[in-house]
This record gives sequence, C-alpha cells and structure tokens, in this order.
Amino acid sequence: MELGSDKKKYSTYSLHRIMTPDPVTITPEATAGEALRIMERRGFHHLPVTEKRPGGPDRLVGIVAKGDLQRVISAFAGSKIETARDRQTVNLPVRSFMTKEVFTLPPDSGIRECAGLLRAKRFNSVPIVDPETSRLIGIVTSADLLEFLQDILGRGLKK
Repeated sequence: MELGSDKKKYSTYSLHRIMTPDPVTITPEATAGEALRIMERRGFHHLPVTEKRPGGPDRLVGIVAKGDLQRVISAFAGSKIETARDRQTVNLPVRSFMTKEVFTLPPDSGIRECAGLLRAKRFNSVPIVDPETSRLIGIVTSADLLEFLQDILGRGLKK
C-alpha cells in the first residue's frame, strides 16, 4: 500500500483529532472493586487516576489498567467461595496498585509520536494533558489509533 503524499499529512495529525475527550477518571481513594465495576460497565481497559487541587484543575496522579486489577483481585471475589483475603483486595485503595509514573502527551502532539510512544513503552493508552494547566483533557488508546487507521484505509488509499 502506498500512502503517497497523504503519509505526512496523516502522521502529523494532532492527537486532539482522535483522543477521547474528558475521560472518566477515578480517585486514588476509590477501591479496586469500584475501579473494576467502572471498567466492566463502561468497557474500559484503563482509568486515569486524578485528585483535586485546591483552586485548580484535577491533577493526574496515576493510571490503572484492567490487567493491574486482575492481578490484585482474585477471580473468586464476589462469589460464594470468596475468602477474607478476596474481600480485602476488593477494598484496596487504587493508590496502592496504580501506575504512578505516567507518560503523557500534549494535545498538539502528532499521532505518529503517540503511536511511537505506545509501541516503545508497550503501553495501551496515553493520557493527554494540557501543558499550561496540567489538566487531563483526554486519553488516546490503541483502539483509537486502530480506528484512525481503519478510517484512513477506508478512504480508498492506493494498494
């Protein structure tokens, strides 16, 4: 397939074109069980973790992936054979197992840069943060990039 002259245009598109704006977030004090319920109900694989800042926008302090939750919560939690340990892990605060060192990008970053970061770091999402206010304004996931690619390919690029 040849992208021809479109290659540069598409690779420099800004993330604001494909990001999910105003993503659902969770607080560091929320429990593992709450995070899992949100993810399952909404079909999410990642939840940014934010905390309130006095007089300013919420601050991104971490991210929780569904895989993190699956490592923390037993498959028996919530079932008839749940143990006391299962009940404890469901009630663990998100802050105890979230990823605290989060790589972010500003909304004017290129899609190519984002794809490179996801690939190099083996991430499945990257939060998009306003560089002036540090406010979380969106998230880009691997699924967003695949949808973008599908849209491009659907426009009839030459084979």
